[in-house]
Amino acid sequence: MPKIIEDLKNRILTAAEEAFVEKGFEQVDMRSLAGELGIAVGTLYNYYRGKGDLYLAVLVNSWEKTFSSLIRISRGSGTRDEKLTALLRTLAQDITQRRGLGEQVQYLRISKEEQRSILESSIMAPLSEILQETFSFRGESACLKGCTVMIMTQLPHLIRYKSNELEEHIDFVKKTILFWLEENPNDRR
Repeated sequence: MPKIIEDLKNRILTAAEEAFVEKGFEQVDMRSLAGELGIAVGTLYNYYRGKGDLYLAVLVNSWEKTFSSLIRISRGSGTRDEKLTALLRTLAQDITQRRGLGEQVQYLRISKEEQRSILESSIMAPLSEILQETFSFRGESACLKGCTVMIMTQLPHLIRYKSNELEEHIDFVKKTILFWLEENPNDRR
């Protein structure tokens, strides 16, 4: 009779996220991870076809938690400025906690185009939808795409290299987005 392990998928994702953050993609070994979890390596492969699939599941799971927080902020009370500040702080906090997890996508044995597609569908598109709802946009627009790209390129860079000035950088990103919103009133409802 097979051994039943409660909440195994969540345990795998938690242990794998820790391993990817601490060791990096190339140093994570499925056999070692299974050993740390106290399961057979075959059991791990029953859930994930390989290390790349496991990494992607960890990345998506990590961002889904962030998006849940961002949606609560977006739908909550507060002014547009307050919501944007809260969204940016939450993103900065969560990106900091991931410690470069998203950058490890480069180690997957897939093309740059496939990497971009994964990041677009699992991170950029959901973030864009949250911004669309927060700022009452009429669908995808160049302004909204620019805001999303700026957030996801600038914020991680500023966190990594200028973490001691994070509040100032959040304020800069916020002011830039608000400027773009004012300059593109036709994109708004």
